[in-house]
Amino acid sequence: MDLCDEGFLSPGAQFAGGSEDDVHASASACGLQLGDGFGKAGHRRLDIALTDTGERKDPALAVHLVTARARLHSDREGNAVLTAGGEEWTFAPQVAPLLSLLVDGGRHRLDALARAAGLRVGQVAQLVSELVDGEVAAGTYRCRDVARSVAAAMNVGVTWVDTAPNYASGTAEASLRSVLEACPQVRVSTKVGFVPDSDRPAARDAGVPPHDRDRGHCLARPCIAWQLARSRARLGRAPDLVFVHNPEHDRADRADLSRTLTEAFEELEGSADAGDIGGYGVATWSGLSSGMFTVSDLTALAETVGGPHHHFRAVQFPVSLVHLAVVADALDGRGALVEAREAGLDVFTSAPLGGGELLGAMTDELVRVIDPAASPAQAALLVTLSAPGVSRVLLSASTPAHWADAVGASAREPLSPDRLRKVIDVLGT
Repeated sequence: MDLCDEGFLSPGAQFAGGSEDDVHASASACGLQLGDGFGKAGHRRLDIALTDTGERKDPALAVHLVTARARLHSDREGNAVLTAGGEEWTFAPQVAPLLSLLVDGGRHRLDALARAAGLRVGQVAQLVSELVDGEVAAGTYRCRDVARSVAAAMNVGVTWVDTAPNYASGTAEASLRSVLEACPQVRVSTKVGFVPDSDRPAARDAGVPPHDRDRGHCLARPCIAWQLARSRARLGRAPDLVFVHNPEHDRADRADLSRTLTEAFEELEGSADAGDIGGYGVATWSGLSSGMFTVSDLTALAETVGGPHHHFRAVQFPVSLVHLAVVADALDGRGALVEAREAGLDVFTSAPLGGGELLGAMTDELVRVIDPAASPAQAALLVTLSAPGVSRVLLSASTPAHWADAVGASAREPLSPDRLRKVIDVLGT
């Protein structure tokens, strides 16, 4: 049943969570104005934790709003207006009691929310579905068969794919085109920086050879513009998000890195203003952990380059059982995860299973410490999924069974701060 047919969403409502094209089929006839995802200034992800393992129409399924600074008020027409994480949604007045329960920060069952608003459980489940993004996303790094892996992810409901021009020996983006064309509701992020060997002749012909001829890494504006054009052509669409890929690569001087990032942000702001990309971010392996820059540094730079309506939307960095220092910092109210959440940025986490190596280290004792009812893979993923401020966990899985296991992890009860601290005490940072 469509929400707009039920009159729960006011005309002119904006959606930021979920997939825009999914909503469009049911909402267009009602004249709703749909937010354009990362391309819209001020868009942020609304974090809602779904707990229990049932279907979303299960009355016992619990919902917990975890986005910081959520607020609820009424507009002049009496509609309920929810603001959270820098985005705004407008609903019909009938939904206000339901939203009020979510904003109070507690955990509420779907049937309780339904009673509060006088709705059916299925209607509440659908409303929540419009606000929530899936937490497990498809990564394509080290994928042997990119198209097959991503298709398996989509079959279990994954709605975000992350890739790069140099993944799969330079073939990842092109491999995704047919899959993305078949699933236009799925969002995609790519990167700029590394130029694969297969692209270097074309780069030289275009007059933009990689700055680092040996390693093929370039973040000069002409290189970025050239890579973006190729990425759009290969993907068959404008990417929703473009990450500056490992800007710390081969740079030991903070001043040089700052100049490089400024130039990259200037080019990406222009591309976002032109509608060629939805927004941009920074993907780093060691830039944050080494102290080369902080999330606050990146946000300040984006504000300097793009002003208050800049298009800097996300950061990507490793969070896992072997990268627990950032989780420990977050539990103490500091560090990259906290800074990202305070800035309203999405956090994409990379290497949650350590390239698969973590699975061999998941002893029965460690799994019991994390969640006795979880599989070893789910237990490892659950630590990353439960880290404060994490939006999407990037996973490269090859089979439908592996993806089902991963989605099962995201459906489990998040680990409490005390449980996370216990894991950190066992493993160290």
